[in-house]
Amino acid sequence: MKFDRELLQVLCPFGEWSHSKGMQVVDEEAARRMKRAAWSPLGQIPVYVGHPDDAPSTRKISPVGKIKKICRTKDGIAVVAAYSQKAYDDIVSGRLSAMSPRWKMELLGSGKYRPVKLLSVGLTNNPNIPESGRIIDAAPRSETLGRAKKSGENIGERIARCGERLRQASQKAAEIGARAKSAKIAERLAERASDASQPTPSERRARAAKLAEIAAERSRRLGEPYTKSFAAVKRRAI
Repeated sequence: MKFDRELLQVLCPFGEWSHSKGMQVVDEEAARRMKRAAWSPLGQIPVYVGHPDDAPSTRKISPVGKIKKICRTKDGIAVVAAYSQKAYDDIVSGRLSAMSPRWKMELLGSGKYRPVKLLSVGLTNNPNIPESGRIIDAAPRSETLGRAKKSGENIGERIARCGERLRQASQKAAEIGARAKSAKIAERLAERASDASQPTPSERRARAAKLAEIAAERSRRLGEPYTKSFAAVKRRAI
């Protein structure tokens, strides 16, 4: 049977999903382990209708597809699956709407398990995990993954550029802050120097008394009014 109709589908979102054994913990580590374990030169992971491999019978059940690649997305695990034409039509039309992964799990403790190896996938209409089997893209795998790779590179480049702009903005803000601080310090020093150059009240009183004394002596010597003499003395002092 030819498996030449490909779909990119959700296998399982990240999260904790109930199971007869306990709670299945599907996280980035599970995605990494399953992706690594999926590579094999001997063949791909089979896809059945239901789970005939859970309770094998004497009658051989043939798969209707195979998992060719396991991919980690930002919020879960996806698979590239290749189907026979009939299975493909049943999935796209919604007659078989979901997936049920059968996987090997490791015990984490407290009734929790982490999937580490995908053994097979059963097509079903009663999934235990919501969203499992949802079609992401029906394009050929090479086009789908090519777009995803290009999009990832563009996002990475944009993140890098934003990070560089933030770094430059932070550096500029620090430089402006340093200059403002230096200017403030210089201003305060100038104010203190200005305050230091101003005469104290006692000095101003002594100066006024001295001007008054000079003005009185001038008034006697020239015979002019005291106010006129004081004004002349003050102008010369300024």
